[in-house]
Amino acid sequence: MRLEVMGEGRLLDDRGEVCLGPGIPLVLLTYLSTQSLPVHRDDLAVLFWPGKSRTLALQSLRQTLTRLRSVLPDGILVESGRSLTVAPGALASDARALEAAAGAGHAEAALAAWGGRFLEGLRSVGGWELERWHDLEQARLEARLAGAVLQGARSRQEEGAHDQALALLRQARGCLPGELELAEALFHALLAADDRTGARALLEELEVEEEMALVARLREALERRPAPQQTQVVVPEAQERARRSGAPGGRNGEGVPSGGPRPLPDGGARRARPGRHRWLAVAA
Repeated sequence: MRLEVMGEGRLLDDRGEVCLGPGIPLVLLTYLSTQSLPVHRDDLAVLFWPGKSRTLALQSLRQTLTRLRSVLPDGILVESGRSLTVAPGALASDARALEAAAGAGHAEAALAAWGGRFLEGLRSVGGWELERWHDLEQARLEARLAGAVLQGARSRQEEGAHDQALALLRQARGCLPGELELAEALFHALLAADDRTGARALLEELEVEEEMALVARLREALERRPAPQQTQVVVPEAQERARRSGAPGGRNGEGVPSGGPRPLPDGGARRARPGRHRWLAVAA
């Protein structure tokens, strides 16, 4: 079976079908799977039903465990005395896949395991202690993903694969818009690619998010960076004059090739003076 907790959360059976959706049973299963030691029933009752009496809270816990046992194979949910745990390695998990990929330095695989923020619909479950556990777990997973992406982007930049680094940072920015270190890395990658339009768009996004300290620092970096330099191209003045006059085939209005002999009133010819050129600034 597979426990997917990145996003709203769900439990999939061996055929890939959903056997448990968002709700208290799924959150309880997830909580137990993240604990290294068994958790006492009384502690679970207080954690998940803080507004109920002990008797009613334990009754709610029994009902929730009954629901879990109805979908879980034997051996996954383990009870020792009055304590509960999930057997180590009994459940595959997208969160564990993300952590394994991040630990191995596989940024793309870590991003592929991302399905959204950790248990996004948890806010209506339990009290502040459960909320604190959720926030810490969420922050830990997001930090692991951000770290893997930053390391992966640096490695690709060192290898000269700047387009891959930029694509990696763009994807991560979409997953973790609140990770400012990712946003800053993306900004500098855009500048390195001379994508000033993309860099300005990112600054606008950060302004909307009210990250003004970061915006000020990045805007200063943008202003310090020189604009794309201009190269100078020599274009013969006669050719430029012909282009402006609209003469066909690069000829002047008299049908004579630009820079060639021009007829004189007495039937003679005058050679065009060589070396007359105009310097035209052409953006690189």
